[in-house]
Amino acid sequence: MMERALMLRFSRLFAAIAFAGLMFVLSNMAMPLFAPANPPRYFLVINLVLAVVWGWRMTSVRPHRSLVAAASGGITAGVVIAVWALLAHGFVSMIYFSMQGKYHGPVDAVVAAIGLALQLGATLINSTLFATALAGAMVIGGVSGWIGRYFD
Repeated sequence: MMERALMLRFSRLFAAIAFAGLMFVLSNMAMPLFAPANPPRYFLVINLVLAVVWGWRMTSVRPHRSLVAAASGGITAGVVIAVWALLAHGFVSMIYFSMQGKYHGPVDAVVAAIGLALQLGATLINSTLFATALAGAMVIGGVSGWIGRYFD
């Protein structure tokens, strides 16, 4: 199972690179939504790393028999990337605040990390951002499925 997950396929390579490009665009679109000079730490780097990893792991894992199934696989990968990105940014913010001594214990810090992730998600709710992410994930999934069908 592990060999299959790491096996190089052109559709996975395309999905990883394309999701990284999509996350680069989305991260730059999201920067004006934050308070001036206060975006989350390492925002772009975390988003790009997660997009490459989960774009590789989630897209074209199962064979897609139709364009709709491939597009829905792209949407699934996009949702997974978004959830992991929110959790990662919440965790990074929690580490920063815990170094300042704002939490009384580890449970308080973990609960705060989830709260920070939800707060970041509430900040990023924007129709343009959501539509761009949805359309990009559908296109990436569809093209990745097409590449997987004809070139893998």
